[in-house]
Amino acid sequence: MKLCEKLYELRRAAGLSQEELAERLNVSRQAVSKWENGAAQPELSKLVELSRLYGVSVDELLSLEEAEKGDAKAASSVEASTPVPAQETLAAPKKVRRQKLLLGAAAVCLALAVGLALYNNHRVKQLERQVGSLQSQIMSVQSSLSSQIAGISSSVREAMEESATLTAQFDYTVKRFDLDAYTCTVAFALRPKTVQEDLAVSLRLRSLASDDGTTAVVLVRDEYDVYRGEAVLSMNDAGFEATAAYDTGGERQLETIRDLPGFADEALPKLYEDLSFGYVLSRSYSASDIRCSVRGWADPEDHRTANLYLGAYDADVRSAWLDYRVDGKSAAQSTLKFAEADDEERSVVQWWISDIPDESTAGVYSIYGAEGVEFGLPYGAELQVVFHAELTDGTRLSAMLTREIMPSANNSADGESETTAMPIILTKD
Repeated sequence: MKLCEKLYELRRAAGLSQEELAERLNVSRQAVSKWENGAAQPELSKLVELSRLYGVSVDELLSLEEAEKGDAKAASSVEASTPVPAQETLAAPKKVRRQKLLLGAAAVCLALAVGLALYNNHRVKQLERQVGSLQSQIMSVQSSLSSQIAGISSSVREAMEESATLTAQFDYTVKRFDLDAYTCTVAFALRPKTVQEDLAVSLRLRSLASDDGTTAVVLVRDEYDVYRGEAVLSMNDAGFEATAAYDTGGERQLETIRDLPGFADEALPKLYEDLSFGYVLSRSYSASDIRCSVRGWADPEDHRTANLYLGAYDADVRSAWLDYRVDGKSAAQSTLKFAEADDEERSVVQWWISDIPDESTAGVYSIYGAEGVEFGLPYGAELQVVFHAELTDGTRLSAMLTREIMPSANNSADGESETTAMPIILTKD
């Protein structure tokens, strides 16, 4: 029986498909197919694995034993049919024994060679794994060292920068606003790292707006070695650059401390979110005019539509309303409901105004939906929706929310509309 046939029979006897056998031997199914149809022969290492899988020796797998049995049967047949001289008859068993010894020695050598190959392959894989593990450890150590070196370098750099600074602490507080003059009074406190008897400290506040110039602030030392002073600053949206000047023994050292806000965001009253969601302005068109109606919410307190931030105004809200103005004249007014905001809503508003300090005590109110009203206006008229709030100190704040030009005639599309961007800054009436 040929090797390919024996491989086919042994696989069938083992109950394995070509795919299963290929998976166990870590070869492709096509390789197994070629072995069984005689197109190719397995490698020596695969022959060893096949012999272990099928429980036969490599000799049996190579059909060596069957070859010996076939030779013996042929010899017996020849001896039975042909007279053999006595000397040849006596020499035949010796020849067979010699062949068997040679075949046995060859099988032992083959087994030793296969075993040695398997052992070497196992050792090679072990060494590869060890080398891979060592490489991983070396890379891990290198990464750890790089991180430690970077951390040390950063710490050293920060320590050097810290040791080079002259200022230990710098704070400021807004004491009051003057919205009419658009200014604010700010108090400053600066603590030097080192204090000498003849040390004089001053501040230079350079406006980051293009045309506001620089303000000088002389600081006076108190009994705690803290230098304090005040300045009246013109508010802006860009902020200020603060630089400290240290004068001692006729020498001056300058140090840029940090940028300050422009304080306008903190001071100006504003509306946040879109108050127009608090009312529904519907229209009906006739031949002569346009009828507008505002349908208020059934339960206004369930529909918060905007937040009102009072900024520098130290007062409470007394009333709030919407004024619907047609061609500059009030056509109807709709009262707004409001309530002072809770801590969570206040935090949301202060998050929108990034320059407001956490300790700000400015009033924050939640505005709710408007009550329903109706009014008419002619075609081509201008409609403005204006927000008003009256404070307990008598101050009235206002801002236009929307402006709309009505179409010139029924079914005409020549109208236009304009909405104020959020947040809306309120002005004093």
